[in-house]
Amino acid sequence: MKSRIAICVLLLFSVILYGQNKKSYDRLKEKAEKKFEKFEDRKFGKYDRFKAKAYYRFERFRAKANERYAEFMAKAWSKYDPLPPMERPIEPKPVIPPVYIPEGDEMDLDIPDYEIPFEEIDLGSGSLTAPDPMIVPDDGPDVPQPPAPEPEPVRPEDVPVSPETDEAIYFDYYGSTCSVPAASEFRFSLQDISEPVLSAAWMEVSDGRFNGMLSGCLTARRDMNLCDWAYMKYVEKVTDTYLMDDNAKVFLQHYILTQSGYKTRLARPEYGTELKLLVAFDEIAYDFVYIQLGNDKFYVIDKDGSCDSYYVYDAPFENEYSMSLEASRPVIRDVPTDYRTLASEMYPSANASVRTNSNLIEFYNDYPVNSNWNLYANASLSEEARSTLYPSLRKAIAGKSDYEAVEILLNFVQTSLEYMTDDEQFGYERPLFPDESLYYPYCDCEDRSILFSVLVRELVGLDVVLLYYPGHLATAVCFNSDVSGDYLTVGGRKYVVCDPTYINANVGMTMPQYKGVKAEVVRL
Repeated sequence: MKSRIAICVLLLFSVILYGQNKKSYDRLKEKAEKKFEKFEDRKFGKYDRFKAKAYYRFERFRAKANERYAEFMAKAWSKYDPLPPMERPIEPKPVIPPVYIPEGDEMDLDIPDYEIPFEEIDLGSGSLTAPDPMIVPDDGPDVPQPPAPEPEPVRPEDVPVSPETDEAIYFDYYGSTCSVPAASEFRFSLQDISEPVLSAAWMEVSDGRFNGMLSGCLTARRDMNLCDWAYMKYVEKVTDTYLMDDNAKVFLQHYILTQSGYKTRLARPEYGTELKLLVAFDEIAYDFVYIQLGNDKFYVIDKDGSCDSYYVYDAPFENEYSMSLEASRPVIRDVPTDYRTLASEMYPSANASVRTNSNLIEFYNDYPVNSNWNLYANASLSEEARSTLYPSLRKAIAGKSDYEAVEILLNFVQTSLEYMTDDEQFGYERPLFPDESLYYPYCDCEDRSILFSVLVRELVGLDVVLLYYPGHLATAVCFNSDVSGDYLTVGGRKYVVCDPTYINANVGMTMPQYKGVKAEVVRL
């Protein structure tokens, strides 16, 4: 008897929920139709009417996608057991780097050729191309454009969207004061995190009331050069400032990220009342528990998010993409660090007083640790680091051959930076971004190779690959002329070994303990 009553109550709630969803969908559809009529009435010509129709079609598509998403959300979520965080690779590194004792004139040293064995590995290049959002940044009032003779198809990001409110919330983002449109009357909390409550809440937040906030976030993603992780942190700052209820914050983060094109999920612990955000990354992110859903690892974005089991809403949103951990430098306020003097022992002219952006160091400190060294190397250097380091190094290598220039940069990295393993300095394994190697007092082999690869590519213009040995990372450089020494042929091109951790060693010299050891090659 009790089960029959429960079924009847559930059916009644479903009917009510469907009515709410239908009402919200109709409200959003009506809003899009009115905007279309507004465009029709303005008589601005063929191109504007084309844009208006595109907006109307897109808003109907978006409304329908959110309606379907809410309907699935009301159904029972599936139970999954989380997997523990993947352990950071712990490999023995040289505690004290070997030092080469040179004899004679180093620039004329004749190093015999030796082709080292290797295999090429693909760590994935990541992507700095943001996914297409379900809504677009607002560029101000819609100004009529001259008619185009043959207008190209309008993509979602080309469609104008106006914020729904004039109010703005302000918050700190790594030292920069930022703002997005928002309205105080739309602040909400969740009475619980059951399926029906979350489904009804989804239809409420997707009825257009958060278009301004979403548009503001997407504008920041574009204007502040936010990579996927940086954008997620930005959205987190927005919701933390806007809402008081922790579960509502997570819920709104999930909404904004799905509408921005990202592959995210919601989860709740089997025994608990805290809603969790799950995010799929292209790369392995250490330190986070995760749930395997199909071919994707969805990481619980909460380092204290471990529990026995989670109930997960595992339904894809339209055109969703995994996040990439490829890093770009966000446009944030520049607060310079103290100067640090670096100088080559063999080439005294290669010296500089260097500093970087302390806010960028804070941002990198929050970044998920991963073993994709190419992502660190491709992040390059901040403008502050370049402006204080590059003028001196350019002067030191001016008029030199490619070989001589690389020799100078190699010795600069070998001898100007103090060596210490990550375990000794931080207590755990952690690759450093190039700016971090200039900031922290010590760095180890992968940090030196990452920094050296940036210097050679940007100051000399030569291609570089990373060479991974068990417990060690070095580099190899593709010269424009024939250079002798240990080398490998990648893609039909000769790359000569350059090891920034083999102190005072010349171009072409492999660290003795790795001579003849098969290397793994990572392209940049």
